[in-house]
Amino acid sequence: MADTPERIVLARLPRGADFSFDIAPDATARAALAASFGLLALRKLRFAGRLVAEGKRDWVLHATLGATVVQPCVVTAEPVTTRIDDPVKRRFLADMPEPDGDEAEIPDDDTLEPLPETLELAAVMAEALALALPLYPRAAGAALPEARFAPPGVAPLDDEAAKPLAGLAALRDKLAGQDEPEKDGLSGLGEKVLRRPGIRVCSRPHSTPASCAHFLPRSTLPARGQKPRGGMPIGGRGIEI
Repeated sequence: MADTPERIVLARLPRGADFSFDIAPDATARAALAASFGLLALRKLRFAGRLVAEGKRDWVLHATLGATVVQPCVVTAEPVTTRIDDPVKRRFLADMPEPDGDEAEIPDDDTLEPLPETLELAAVMAEALALALPLYPRAAGAALPEARFAPPGVAPLDDEAAKPLAGLAALRDKLAGQDEPEKDGLSGLGEKVLRRPGIRVCSRPHSTPASCAHFLPRSTLPARGQKPRGGMPIGGRGIEI
């Protein structure tokens, strides 16, 4: 570390003037931090700022964190270098509000911390570095592969394989629309119930008029293009009214 001590007893600091600090860890300290954060390298690290007295007992830390970190790419594991220059602020309160109950709300001001007897600047620096690190470092041009999942022994379903299923779904919807009966004919009746009161389709095929006890009366519900004759089934189906 530099000349600034890692630990500061806040009660010994004069409140009439700001306390400036400048921390630049050496190679050994940077290597230890890199190992703890899973970095490939921590080439540069500096934490500089000042402590300002606030009120009778509180202190406010204003600083800047500068670092050059090397992380593995989340896609290819190639080294990814990132430069960090972030402002850091912490407010150390002597009367820190205590949470009420088991479930406490997170305060809007995330810079608030209880006032410690001894302030460890190295710990504040390490925490600020951890928060500033990229969560998903990615090398230039690296793209995540398509994730496909399936039970053992089953080929995973991709976009190309799903296209025929989409076509079948469209055909199903089209056929469902054609099954609706028309107002003045029997087209598309099949074995569905007509949306007319008192009329339904017999579900048995017929070869002769005597095969079904229900027939369409004369001049009732003509089929497309022709009128049914009395006592004859329509399209191999008997009609009951």
